[in-house]
Amino acid sequence: VEADTADITLSGKQTVYLRSKDGDLTDSVNEKDKGFYSSATLVGGFNDTLVFKKGDSTFSLGDWKQDDAAGDIAYIGGGIYQETFEIEVPSDGYKAEYKVAFDHAWDYSLGQEGSGANIALTIPAGTTKFSIFVDSINQKVGDSVNDKGYEIVQSDGTTYQAPAYEMSVSFIGTAREDGDGDWDNTKKGYEFTQISKDLYLYSKVFAKAGSYSYKSVFDYTKWYEKEADNKNITTTKDGQNVVFLYNAADGTLYDTVNNAGTVAELLGMKEAAAVSEVTTNDDGTVKFVLASGVKEGDTVKLVYQPVTKNTDGTYNFAKDSTAVTVDLKAGTSSNGEFNNSFVSDNIPMGAEAVTFAYYYTVNGAEYNDASANLVKVDGKDMGVYEKAAFEGRKVFIPGTFPGESWNAASNQMTYLGDDLYSYTFKDVPPANYEFKIAINGSWDENYGDGGLKDGSNIMLAVDKTQDITVYYNDKTHLAVTNLTYKFADITLSGTGIPADTKLEDAGLSGIYSASVDLKAGEYKDVKYICEGKEYVSDVFTLSEAKKVTFYFDPNTEIYYNDSSDKSVDADKVTFNTQKSAYKSTYGAVATGSKTTFTIDTGKDVTA
Repeated sequence: VEADTADITLSGKQTVYLRSKDGDLTDSVNEKDKGFYSSATLVGGFNDTLVFKKGDSTFSLGDWKQDDAAGDIAYIGGGIYQETFEIEVPSDGYKAEYKVAFDHAWDYSLGQEGSGANIALTIPAGTTKFSIFVDSINQKVGDSVNDKGYEIVQSDGTTYQAPAYEMSVSFIGTAREDGDGDWDNTKKGYEFTQISKDLYLYSKVFAKAGSYSYKSVFDYTKWYEKEADNKNITTTKDGQNVVFLYNAADGTLYDTVNNAGTVAELLGMKEAAAVSEVTTNDDGTVKFVLASGVKEGDTVKLVYQPVTKNTDGTYNFAKDSTAVTVDLKAGTSSNGEFNNSFVSDNIPMGAEAVTFAYYYTVNGAEYNDASANLVKVDGKDMGVYEKAAFEGRKVFIPGTFPGESWNAASNQMTYLGDDLYSYTFKDVPPANYEFKIAINGSWDENYGDGGLKDGSNIMLAVDKTQDITVYYNDKTHLAVTNLTYKFADITLSGTGIPADTKLEDAGLSGIYSASVDLKAGEYKDVKYICEGKEYVSDVFTLSEAKKVTFYFDPNTEIYYNDSSDKSVDADKVTFNTQKSAYKSTYGAVATGSKTTFTIDTGKDVTA
């Protein structure tokens, strides 16, 4: 927003307040009538029987004394004043009327429902605090006696209660980016600002794009438990500002990443319009948003292709590259309505840095968004985007290995490329251990046994003191160790097999594989070579050309391929660990002992 400039003349040293709202810049020197005041004071029909306390001293507020500084209310910002007074109330209670005077004068005051009418006050005996909240811009006054307090639902079914305007709400979680202080509920400096009776606001600029978790704490003791899990946000660009809002009316936390429309509505604003952009996510994928030249019901596609840059600033399509076409889906606001945009899924584009050109088609017609960085590619106008090399996510190994126990931000793994990460624990003593994989130092995204999200702990038995290396693949989410997984050099040879064909296991499944395009014919000499030992494949015949995938398990030395087009009746394949006919050893198997496993199949399977 571009605002007008204004001259300010000061007669001496003083505090000047500036406010920008809806593009209108105002100041407390030239425009006092727009809600700028040097003070706000509690004024009423008080007498000596209502005692105010400050530390060890006591005092009384004068009867309708608008210039009594003892009744001043602290300025919070944004036209809001808030104060809690300690009081001693007579045994039979206390009745009075009050309002709020500004600038220690009667030129302007606020009372009941934003008018100048006095507010009636009946304070019960035994009350020790009186809190007042004043919004000079929206002309609202509230207090802890007349307004209903807050009830915070806890997971055990109880409620935490606090008087109106006397509850602190703190921001907590990895979104603090405060290391050991991320989840410290007693730490000060992360308080929301109360902006109305029910709304508390906290905002933060995140220097780096990434995924974060958060929730709130009430009065530094009681946790936000309306939702069982932590709240999660993913910022898509460096320097992104996020507004967090706690609504005491419904007891819910909101943020402008996940609930932009709700936050805008609660704040009396409009949800920010969608904007055209291309962004790289924290996992290295890329997302496209088109927010111009489209309407609901359009058919929108993205076309992109790698390019190289010439010395004259023009571009050419990269050698041997081809264009990729992607369907875009209608974008929606936080309330599920079409927001005048079309959005791609997160598109994998590899780990290497790459520059690509792109354009859209809207109902079949080519379209370039005006905000795109347009360049000439082989003489054609297209948008261009440079994706930086992917250097991995922040991946950690919490667990019972030596060191911090189950700290989601402990033991950060090293990115090896191709979605693979590793970490080595030194001199691990013999014992049974458990661990999991945590992303971005939080439990919000974690993987356990079998690569399952929020899955059970991964178990590992160590029989002697040794180094333990954990490997993790961020696509399959499988984690293995040097004790349980065998890294093997496996090659494939034979008729029709290209030289130096290697079997790979990028996903850490334990099964290595390679796919080869083969012509129709009989194949008698295909063999696997693992660690210098040869394994000859069974003879197979292809009735027509086919891509055949070959598999090899270096631990069991089992190997097979999918050359056959026959299918197996999976419903007839059974195994029962409770019967010795299927497992020769009942229960746990001792280390070093042999156990025979047997499965049942249908008659469509032959040995």
